[in-house]
This record gives sequence, C-alpha cells and structure tokens, in this order.
Amino acid sequence: MIINLGYYMHLKSSIKTAFVLSVASLFSLLPNSSYSQNTSIQISGTIFDELTEKTISNVAIIVLPIDPNEEMSSVIGVLSSREGTFEHTFSYKYPFKIRFSHVSFQTQDITIQNSTEAIDQKVFLAPRIFENDEVVVTAEMIPQEELEMPETIYKVSTVDVQQLASFDVFDLVATLREVDVATQSMTMQSVNTRGFNSSANKRFLQLTDGIDNRAPGLNFPVGNLMGLIDLDISSLELYPGPASAKYGSNAINGVLLMNSRSPFEDQGFTFETKTGVVGLNLSGQTFFSAEGNGIYDFQARYAKALSKKLAFKVTSSYMTGTDWQAKNYNNIGFGGLEESHPDQPGYNGVNKYGDEGFVFQDLYTNSDGFNYFGPPVTRTGYNEADLVDYDISTLRLSSTVQYRISENNSAEVWGRYGSTNSLYTGDSRIRLQDFTMYQTGVKFNLNRLSLKGYTNWQDSGNSFDVNKLANSLILSAKSNEDWYRDFRIAYSRGYSPLGIRPNEFKDAREFADSGVTLLSGSSATARFQPNTPEFNAELNRIISSTDPDYGAAFKDNSKMYHF
Repeated sequence: MIINLGYYMHLKSSIKTAFVLSVASLFSLLPNSSYSQNTSIQISGTIFDELTEKTISNVAIIVLPIDPNEEMSSVIGVLSSREGTFEHTFSYKYPFKIRFSHVSFQTQDITIQNSTEAIDQKVFLAPRIFENDEVVVTAEMIPQEELEMPETIYKVSTVDVQQLASFDVFDLVATLREVDVATQSMTMQSVNTRGFNSSANKRFLQLTDGIDNRAPGLNFPVGNLMGLIDLDISSLELYPGPASAKYGSNAINGVLLMNSRSPFEDQGFTFETKTGVVGLNLSGQTFFSAEGNGIYDFQARYAKALSKKLAFKVTSSYMTGTDWQAKNYNNIGFGGLEESHPDQPGYNGVNKYGDEGFVFQDLYTNSDGFNYFGPPVTRTGYNEADLVDYDISTLRLSSTVQYRISENNSAEVWGRYGSTNSLYTGDSRIRLQDFTMYQTGVKFNLNRLSLKGYTNWQDSGNSFDVNKLANSLILSAKSNEDWYRDFRIAYSRGYSPLGIRPNEFKDAREFADSGVTLLSGSSATARFQPNTPEFNAELNRIISSTDPDYGAAFKDNSKMYHF
C-alpha cells in the first residue's frame, strides 16, 4: 500500500488521526507476516556420535517451521564441517525447528525458542540400525577420469597380486591384453607391449614408485630384481605402446609402473611363503611318488608409523630352487631336424654350443679329376647342461623412511639391494652368477615441485657367456685349423693303425676330437669330456678370465646417477 503523506497534510487533525488508526488496525488483522516478524538469526554448535562421542561430519542441518502446514519460501540449511561443527546465519522468526539427518544416524529434530538456545548447541545422534532394509551400493569399476584419458591404462590391484599362485608378478602382467612377456628363467622375465620385442628389452620402461630400476651396464631391467615384493605392491599400472611424451625417450614400447604400499596406511608384520615343483615327472607312478625339483619363495614385510609424520618399512624376499633346463638338441643346422653328428657332419643343436660355425670340406676327388666339396662340417659342441649350474636364487632387501612435512609436503629416503643367480638369453646365452644391484635415493614431494635423486649400482659378479665358454673349451683342446684338417684327412683316406675307416663321418670325428694330430710339430689335446677333473679345471679357468681371446667372464661394475 502506498500512502501519499502530502495529501493528509490538508486534512483536519481528527480525520488524519482516524485514518492512521485505521491503517494500524488493518495490519493488526493480517496473518503473521514475515515482513514484520523475520529477524536475523544465527545458529551454531557441534554434532557428536552418541556411542563413541566422536564428531560427525557432513550432517545435513535444515531449518523447519513449527507448524507442519506452514510452507517456507526457500530451503534454509547447511552441512557440518569435517570437524563436526556448524554455523549459519539466516533470516527467519522464532520459534522454529532444526532437523539433523545423516545416512548412518537417526534423524533428530530440536526446537529453538530464542537466540540463547540457537548458539553453541551440542547435538548427539544415535547410530542408525538397518533392519529388514535392502542396502544397495554401486560404484564404477574404473574411475571416470581414467575412462576419459587419451591413453590406455591397464591396472592390477593388491587383491589380484594376493591371489597370484606363481612366483613372479610378471606372470600376472602377462595376462593383460597387448602384453608379451619373454621368459628366459624362473627369475628373469622382460615385458613388451607394442613394437619390436627382444628378450632384453631396452625400449620398455619399468618404474618402481617412479624410479627407473634398470641395470646401468646392461641398460635393461633384470626382471624384478629391483622391483617390489608381492606383499608390498599396492598396484601395477601398464601403459601399452609409446609413452615418450610423458616418461622420456626410452619409453618406446610402453611403461610399467609398480606402486608400493604406504607405511602410514598399511602397518604391521606380514609373512608369506610359496613352494612348488619344477620339471614334475610322474613316470607312470602315483602323484605322491612323483619326482621333480623343488622351488621355494619366502617374503616378509614390516611397516610402522612412529607418529603422524614419521613412518618406515622394511621388506625382504628369498627365492631358491632349480631352474628350467634347456635340453632341446634338435638340429637347426644342415640336414633334418632329427639328425645328429653320426649321420650329419653339419649338425647344430639348439642347446648345444660351440657347433655354430662350419666349414665346407674338400672331401673327395671324382674320376674326372675335379675336387668336389662335401657337406658342411661343424665342431663337436657341448650341451648347455654340461656348462651351467641350473640352481637359481634371488635375494631382495629394501627399507624406506617417509616423513610428512605437512599435509601436501613429504620427504622419502630408500635403499634397495638385490642379488641373483639366473640365466637370460640375448645375443648369447648368459649365466648371471652372483649378479648384484644396489639402489639408494631421496625424494621430496612439495605442493608445486617434485625433487628426486637416486643412484643404481651394478656388479656383474662371476657372470659369464655360455657360448663363449663352449668355444673356448673347444679351442683349448685343438685349433680349428688342426681339427678340420685332421677330419678331412681321416675321412678321405682313413688311418688303419687307429682303425679309422675312410668315408666314415663318425670315425673321422672321433679322430679329430682325439689328442692325435696328423701334422708333425702341432700339439693337440683330446676334447675335454664333461664331468672330468680336466674339464672342470679348464671350465673354471675360462669363466674366471676376461682375456678377449679365451676368457668367458664379463666384468661390468657400472653406476648411474639421476637427478
């Protein structure tokens, strides 16, 4: 209503007084008006659990009228903070109700009569008991932000690792799509996703908590030697394909991220052991009388938070047993797959070493007077089982200390040690004997800055090249020049004093492998026979020498520093 005061100035005093009283009477007859009754109200307080007396966060606090039939023009409400407190200022009238509701607690209403009751309230909610009610909880298997990422990410959780029955977590990685795992030994595996693959993949990046764990001298990860034990794996993330834009130029084939468990979140002592059999041989008997080589794995983890800011963890694992034995002697040289030296002088076995090279021999002359080359001839090689020890073992130790400077700032110091006896196949067959690695570093994670520095040390120990060992054993007995000459003469002419018949490959090979030579002035030694004292002495001499002419040992004590 608009009142023109100028108009009333012309009225008589009695009329003006009567009109003002009439307006006042009119307002007094109207229903309770928010225009005349509303005032600024402040409510505050803390909400507690009735049983534990701990504060409750995210409680919905709604202001309601006393009269249930009264409608409010808008909803008045607020949520309690993480500490369980609430404070809200709004425009309304006394009295009114405040309703406190939470999915885990019973709803409670409180009536507020005046400003004194509205301030510093202490509200206790009773836990809600679900009886005969069906509760359905749903969630996305994959976070939405990961679905929207441009690159593909495969994840392996802690539960998946705990259910793994094998001895190496790479067996679990091998089950992922677009992944190829090359296995050379029980303890030596390499991962590849897209692109060219190799048994020692230098184009695939393997990170443990963001730290590169490759051997600096070999330039590729030695299996999981510097990785995490199963008990300390929080998750595995695999990026198949090129990831150079994010992880550097050596992430050409893909990236495997191994994330460890936090000593703040996962505390206590955990122990795990696994046993198995390699090369199980039933031989027609019952399962309980079967034979095989045992393999054993022991793991332990201990983590402790000394305070809200300081925590540490230590892990260890030891695996020992007998590796798979390479006993494929099929012919990949000249002749048929099943042929061997007695019938095929150019035989080259898959797991025989020293018989890779060959020479075409001038073995006979035809009646027309022309010399004809006979079949190619290879030296007599050695089986891999005669050259290497198939006993394997891997020891891994690690320790980590973490310090939380503040909620978003932390520091971490760690050290890892690994030692292994294993085999891997690259350009040659390599026996890793007493091969050790050590890694130590420090890392700072700040609000807008990440700093890390670490070093990887590698010691090749008593490792050696198996192919080189076989060739050196052969040449130590007789040079290639003397051996091939003796073979040719014995085959084409024979040598009756020694019972060597002409045109017999077997007789010619036995003569060439003997300690006799047909060239006067040349010295020769009979072929070293496996498991003899002479063989073992010569083998030890070769694998302990780095001489480029006959030594098979390789010494590589490389170090890498990264900041």
